[in-house]
Amino acid sequence: MDLLEDISELVYVADPETYDMLYLNGEGKKDFGISQEELKGKKCYEVLQGRDAPCEFCTNAKLKKGSFYTWEKRNPITKKTYMLKDKLLRWDDGTWKRIEMAFDVTEYREKQDALNERLETEKQLLLCVQDLSSSTLFLEAVERSMNRLGNFLECDRVYLFEFDGDRMSNTHEWCAAGIKAEKDELQNMPRTLITRWEKLFDKGENVVICNLENICESDPGEYDVLHRQGIHSLVAAPLFAENELIGYMGVDNPPPVLIAKVPFLFGTLSYLYANTIMRHRTYEKMKHMSYYDSLTELHNRNSYMGDLKNLQTERPRELGVVFMDVNGLKSINDTYGHEAGDACLKFVSRKLAAYFGEYRLYRLGGDEFLALCAGISRTEFDKRLQSLTESVCENGRLAASIGSEWSADVSNVNELIGRADKKMYEVKRRYYCDYIAPEADNK
Repeated sequence: MDLLEDISELVYVADPETYDMLYLNGEGKKDFGISQEELKGKKCYEVLQGRDAPCEFCTNAKLKKGSFYTWEKRNPITKKTYMLKDKLLRWDDGTWKRIEMAFDVTEYREKQDALNERLETEKQLLLCVQDLSSSTLFLEAVERSMNRLGNFLECDRVYLFEFDGDRMSNTHEWCAAGIKAEKDELQNMPRTLITRWEKLFDKGENVVICNLENICESDPGEYDVLHRQGIHSLVAAPLFAENELIGYMGVDNPPPVLIAKVPFLFGTLSYLYANTIMRHRTYEKMKHMSYYDSLTELHNRNSYMGDLKNLQTERPRELGVVFMDVNGLKSINDTYGHEAGDACLKFVSRKLAAYFGEYRLYRLGGDEFLALCAGISRTEFDKRLQSLTESVCENGRLAASIGSEWSADVSNVNELIGRADKKMYEVKRRYYCDYIAPEADNK
C-alpha cells in the first residue's frame, strides 16, 4: 500500500459485503478532507458519496478477480468527474475486497462536453438556416425555425418585433406548451419603451437579462413591462437590413445554463431573420404592384380579372356596377402636363372611394375606373351613385363620365358590366357634344 500513497490517483479499498472502508490513499484523504482516524468505522458510501445507504449504482456485483470494470462518474463531494477502475483484490486476511482507482478526468470531460454542446448548437443553427431557406412560404419558414429554436433553448417564448417608424409590433411568436401568447397585446407600441435596448442595438450588442430583479431599481419602467409578462430572463438581438435597424428578435426565460448559447445562435439567426423579413417585404411589394395601381392605390386590371372570375362563380344575389371615365384627360396632359393629369386621376379615384370604398374598386388603365358592388341594395346603390355624380360635377361640367347598372339577377356579370360601360360612353359622347365640340368651333 505504500506505493499507492505516492501516486496522484485516488485509491480506496472497501469490503464488498459490509461496505466498510479499509483504506484510502493520501490523494483520496486530501480530496475528501478526511484523516485515517476518521475513516475507522465508516462505510464507503458515507465517505465517498455522502450517503447513509449503499449507492444504487454500486458496481460490486460486476467486479471480477482478474480484470478491471471501468466506468465514469461525477462525485457530489469533490465536484470532479472520475474514470473509475474497479476489481476484486485479495486482502491480507485472504478475503476478497473491492479496490477502486479513480482518475480525475474533469478537465477532459468539461472540454468534451463543451465541444459536444457546441456541435449540437451548430447543428440546431444549421437546421434553422435550412428552415428559413428551404421554404418559399414566409410564415411557414419563420414558424418552423422559431419552433426549433424554442425547443432547443427550452424557453417560454421566441419572437420577432418589426419597426414601423416610431412604432413597433410583435409580428411573429412561438410559445412553449402552457405559455400564454402575448403577440396580440404587443401591437403598435411606441419604440420609446426600448430606448435602453436600442442604444445597445445601435452598437451591434445584444440585450441580456439573466435575472429581471437586477434591473428593478435601475430601470423600473422596463421591469414593470417585462414582469407583467412573466419574464424573469431574456436575450434580444437587433435585426439590421442595409445598416438600418428594422426590429429585433428575442427569447424569454431560457434556463440559466442555456443563456450563454443564445448570443452565438443570434449572431447568425438575426442576420437570417432580417434577410428573410426583407425578402418577404419585397415579395409583398411586388405582389401589391401586381394587383394594385401605383398612382391611385385602387385595384388594377390583373386584380379585376381574378375578381371577375370569382363573381361569375359565386354569383352574388345583388350587384351594382359603376363605370367612370375621366373627361378630357388627354387635353389636361397636353395643356398642363402629366402631373395635372395624375392629380385629376387621383381626384376621381378619391371620389369613387369616398362613396363605394368598401367595395372592389379598380383603375382598369388610362382614364377608366370601375366599381363592383356585390350585395348592395338598389336603394343604397342609387343613393351613393347620385352623391358620386354630384361630387364630380363642377360648374355644370362633369370631371368624369359615369355609367351604371344594378341587378338582382347576376347570372351574367359580363353582360351587366357591358351595359354600364355602354352607358358611360353615351354620357361621355354627350359631354363632348355639349362642351368640347362647341368650344372647338369657337376657336
